[in-house]
Amino acid sequence: KNDAIRVAIRLVGIGLDNGIRVRAAAGMTGAAAIERSIKFNKEVGDSPGVAFTKLGGEYALVLDTPFKLAESEPPEFQQYLFIDIVDSTNFISKYGRNKLVELMTSVKEFMEDCEGHIEGYREGGDDLIAKFPSKDVAIRAGLDCAWFILNNGAKVKIGIGRSRREAGERANIAESIHGFGALSLVIFDLANGLYGYYIPSDFTRTLCELVTAKKGKIITAFAVMFVISYILAIMGMGIYGLLIVLILVAYYTFR
Repeated sequence: KNDAIRVAIRLVGIGLDNGIRVRAAAGMTGAAAIERSIKFNKEVGDSPGVAFTKLGGEYALVLDTPFKLAESEPPEFQQYLFIDIVDSTNFISKYGRNKLVELMTSVKEFMEDCEGHIEGYREGGDDLIAKFPSKDVAIRAGLDCAWFILNNGAKVKIGIGRSRREAGERANIAESIHGFGALSLVIFDLANGLYGYYIPSDFTRTLCELVTAKKGKIITAFAVMFVISYILAIMGMGIYGLLIVLILVAYYTFR
């Protein structure tokens, strides 16, 4: 549709340059274009221009004087990605400052491999900002980077936005999202709002995988455990029920 409208504008311009009044209409089908052209003539009158639809409405662009189309380049929809290590002081006390430097250096190199241009990083610091050519590249780099940082013993908050300030503000939104302790989050916008992607810890991932992959085994273990514990309680040996619970859960989980 956009290409058709651009071609129509050029045709109207050529007509004006040669003293010819041209009216054009863009439509999904030939019948729709003709119907739109007839409506243009009826509603607007004998004026050169272009008729088209956009977002459910019908529009007419009236061009009654000669014009020249300026040469332009498509805008660059660059995105900024801001990374901040959560509680870096605690990380340094556990692993040492050299470990933080190694971690951030690896992150910096990874960002550059993902078409990112580093615009703000101080060696030994716990934050970094990079510029990417598009939002999807920035989101992919942010998610991969968050997993990498989490696997190296740190938590991170990442914000993605159209400017440095917007990326920083979105990273700070993570501080208002609470869970069991600090969370690793990637904050970015999509069509209808802001979204936060939660990067789970090893314990949370293990628990989720256990529930989803071995749900049947867990239910079976619980049923068998309940029956045996109930029988032992009737026989006055309820204390052995705890031992049975541990044995069955371990067996059905890890076999």
